[in-house]
Amino acid sequence: MPHSLRRLSILKIISQLKENINFYISLFSLACTLTFTLGCQGGYILGQGWGQMGILWNARDIKSDPTLLGRESELSRPEQDRLLLIDEIRKFSETQLGLSTGDAYTTFYQVPDDAISHVVSASHPLALIPYRWKFPIVGEVTYKGYFDKEDADELIKELNLEGWDTSVRKVGAFSTLGYMKDPVLSTMLDDPIGGFTETIIHELTHRTLYFDSSTALNESFATVVGRRGAEIFLAKKFGPNSTELRNYLNQRNAYEVENVLFLRLRNDLDSLYRSELPEATKLKRKQDLFARTSKALSLYYRSPIELKPSNASLLSRQQYDIYVPMFEALLTRHSGDVKGMVEFLKKAPTGKDLLPSLKAASGLSRKGP
Repeated sequence: MPHSLRRLSILKIISQLKENINFYISLFSLACTLTFTLGCQGGYILGQGWGQMGILWNARDIKSDPTLLGRESELSRPEQDRLLLIDEIRKFSETQLGLSTGDAYTTFYQVPDDAISHVVSASHPLALIPYRWKFPIVGEVTYKGYFDKEDADELIKELNLEGWDTSVRKVGAFSTLGYMKDPVLSTMLDDPIGGFTETIIHELTHRTLYFDSSTALNESFATVVGRRGAEIFLAKKFGPNSTELRNYLNQRNAYEVENVLFLRLRNDLDSLYRSELPEATKLKRKQDLFARTSKALSLYYRSPIELKPSNASLLSRQQYDIYVPMFEALLTRHSGDVKGMVEFLKKAPTGKDLLPSLKAASGLSRKGP
């Protein structure tokens, strides 16, 4: 290794030590405390804490690392183009959308596999009721993420033995809600420009505002901000008639077609589960309803698609969309001003008063999920 590169590596290690040592000590102390106070959940947090520390330690500074941008880059040209957009997306998100950027997405981490994490969710097999886990800080959540797929598979086995419907999905991006220096993940660079932009804004939204114990509210809110933010950014950056914006809107339209099919599936399943039919009949019709949706998706995409007949999979997708109409209505009441809506939501009530107040503010009925 040339002397200059050895020096760069040494300086990087010293810099990382200075920047992260207090955080590592705090995280380790918290995780150890939780291990003893929360039993197995504490052990889970400790394990995931070590995984997160590994990501932070191995993340590289985007601007200063010669292997990321420029002639010596190990990345493809399209991947470099996405990294070059980061500063603009961050500045736009902060100034135009009112989001907190901090030092998020100033570093890059090469994910060793095809996903940074594997997220497990579960639900009742004959009711649209999700399984919930409780954690400090974030409260109740309807999913549990693992850096190690084997750990996720082990939990799936346990939940299946208990009779729950289960789902595990690969995750290419996540937010630590501002507690850590979130890096750009290599898996995020696989998305087209529009999807990449939406993902960055979506995760920055989580960093800015998080509603305790409400996965669906958080994801729906971030979905609306991410979509609207990406649309505005792409129009300003590439033009209102650009290929980048057009491709992104086409991608969104395809997702909306899927939403119609999944909403129909959800409503039909809900009616089925509330009926007085025998359990065996319900299970058979459940299989038929998922098969019908699989066929419709296969026809639309002209490619075979087979959905797992799991309520958990359906609910996992639904959490990103169920309150989207409410937040879209709220955004309309703020004349399309995302920044104004974000500031309004920062002052919203908490706890059980949150959802009724948001529905009232958006002009929607208090009825609903």
